[in-house]
Amino acid sequence: MNTKRKEILAVYEQGPEAVVTLVTTLYDIIAEQQTIIELQAARITELEERVKKLEEQLKKNSRNSSKPPSTDVFINEKPKTKSRRKKSGKKPGGQKDHPGTTLRMVDVPDEVIIHKVHKCSNCERSLEDFEQQIKNFLIESPVINCDETGMRIEGKRQWLHVASTNKMTCYCPHQKRGSDAMNAMGILPNFNGTVVHDFWKSYYKYDCDHSICNAHLLRELTSVSENDDQLWSKAMNILLIDVKKSVDQIREMSGCMKPERIKEFEDWYGQIIHIGIEENPQLQAKSKKRGRTKQTTAKNLLDRFIGYKNDILRFMHDLKVPFENNLAERDVRMMKVQQKISGTFRSMQGALIFSWVRSYISTVKKNQVPVMDAIRNAIAGMPFIPTIV
Repeated sequence: MNTKRKEILAVYEQGPEAVVTLVTTLYDIIAEQQTIIELQAARITELEERVKKLEEQLKKNSRNSSKPPSTDVFINEKPKTKSRRKKSGKKPGGQKDHPGTTLRMVDVPDEVIIHKVHKCSNCERSLEDFEQQIKNFLIESPVINCDETGMRIEGKRQWLHVASTNKMTCYCPHQKRGSDAMNAMGILPNFNGTVVHDFWKSYYKYDCDHSICNAHLLRELTSVSENDDQLWSKAMNILLIDVKKSVDQIREMSGCMKPERIKEFEDWYGQIIHIGIEENPQLQAKSKKRGRTKQTTAKNLLDRFIGYKNDILRFMHDLKVPFENNLAERDVRMMKVQQKISGTFRSMQGALIFSWVRSYISTVKKNQVPVMDAIRNAIAGMPFIPTIV
């Protein structure tokens, strides 16, 4: 006879109370184990979500996210060369009592060249009026592109903001990335047109029309399609590209999109959203933590397409609005080159002066004016000022 069966029969022979005690004890053990199982199941689900999120991060590249191409990882990529030199703690440059190798002063020079001052040497202020006029022009523009990127200033990460059109550029360095910097720049607080941006939430503090960069959205849709294999993201990708093609054709003919064509695209948009809602049900809270329940990447992207439909499709309704924010991103590219070469700005004043000069050069180039001629004119007190057509 089985040992457990003998033990149970022995308890049974002790009477009803002994049986009740045994069953109660077993109930308590089962309840305790059930609690452990539920906690383990919740932990497993949490870890699975964490693993999925980390795998998604590993799969991200410049094609399906906002990461720059320089971060793409290639197979068999050679490791970067690392210097074995250690920091000495000394200040950069020649050290005290260093003999130096420069040309020394002589009592009798071989040749003397006299440079006479012909004009006031106050040229460092010659672009101040230009900067303010550019800001005024941007405020009056119907559409501007805005972006921001990190910069090293005074050894710390700070931010460079840009506002631009196809005819003018304005750069502004600042300690902050958000609305404090945008207010200091002085353009968006007074702007009433359409601002194109990358969905950085600080832009939505300003009472103007907004247009979201669809190039970023296409990359995010590609990521969801590849990582989650969802139908709605693939369909939305196709829709946005089709709308762009139609808008480009209409721009070439200097026309406008017919209302029935707009309705066709918007109906298609709504159908795709319906598919997305079916594929991404709202996740329910698994704990009593305060705040909103964390959703999946796909669900968050879908919610953006639901809540910001007008800003996503604004380029379809207003042909002056571009499909993407590439203009502003191209404008900050040269500033990133400066960071790769120089590494940092030693002072905020240096960053400000550099930004004024680059704003001027970028604006000049956009207007097909020879850069050297424009610089000479600026030094002479006659900087180039674009005109609004």
